[in-house]
Amino acid sequence: QLGTIERPRTDTMDDVFLSESTPPQEIESLLTSARHSANMLDLRVLLISGAHNNEIIQAIRSSMAVSAPVNWKPMTDKAAPEPQWAKDLAVQRPMLNYTVIGLDVTGPGTPTGKFLERHKLARPATDDMQLAVLDADGHLVAETSGRQLFGGKQPSAATLGDWLRKQRPKLPDAERLLAQALAQAKLENKRVFLRENSPGAGAYCTRLNLYVEKYKSLIEKDYVCLKIDVRCPNANAVIDRIRDYDIKDYSSSGSATLPWMVILDSAGRPVVSGTSPHGNIGIPESAQETSYYAWMLRASAQRLTDEEISKLVAGLSEGRP
Repeated sequence: QLGTIERPRTDTMDDVFLSESTPPQEIESLLTSARHSANMLDLRVLLISGAHNNEIIQAIRSSMAVSAPVNWKPMTDKAAPEPQWAKDLAVQRPMLNYTVIGLDVTGPGTPTGKFLERHKLARPATDDMQLAVLDADGHLVAETSGRQLFGGKQPSAATLGDWLRKQRPKLPDAERLLAQALAQAKLENKRVFLRENSPGAGAYCTRLNLYVEKYKSLIEKDYVCLKIDVRCPNANAVIDRIRDYDIKDYSSSGSATLPWMVILDSAGRPVVSGTSPHGNIGIPESAQETSYYAWMLRASAQRLTDEEISKLVAGLSEGRP
């Protein structure tokens, strides 16, 4: 009766690791998307170039595939098995600070090679690979080759993980962010709309961040917007004081229940939170979650009208997959 229904397409590893023949505009589009994600989630862009069967590239792909959708399988060369050190947490955890672009670069004059030249990025040697870290504005932060990184020694999770940690984004102190938001709320007779964020929650946090950015002028009629990333110094100390959910509900990645919202008064006391009787509403999707979010606004708003609250609630449906 419904007719032909197509399931939404799930991204695959090939959407991130591009072949040599990928059209230039597709490569540039991926970079734009990666920079956007980096901006929304306080990440940096990790650009990996070299032959797809390079051991280090295979290790990074395998590490990404651990927490990715089921069809994000590492594509390994039959003659080169998946590196076992790829699944080490020493690599997986630092990788949460990056959005990744992979470029297969082996032959001369390829679109991927020309992309590197156009952006003034080093091209990998024939038997090597290259790592480049860019900030959200596309500026080069650091780059290294596999040969430089490991100094001719056997590749290891510890060495790669250390380098990734050194290039990760520098995030502000959570205590300072909260103090500034509370001071502003007190001065303007507002409340604080705080959201707990994690790069491990990926698209969910991105969607909430996009929502807040789009409706910020309306939200700010009553609230000071504040984002606390779990990676911020003292983030745990801040969230522990206001948390009303069970930390045991977290997955091993520490992000299964995020994003989480809470509205504070100007003294830092919770007024209402996103922890509903049925659990964290995250980025509200179901009718039940959306209804609860509407109640949060109505229970804490001081200036927003019913019409404006309805507009904020309706805005949640935008950008859903």
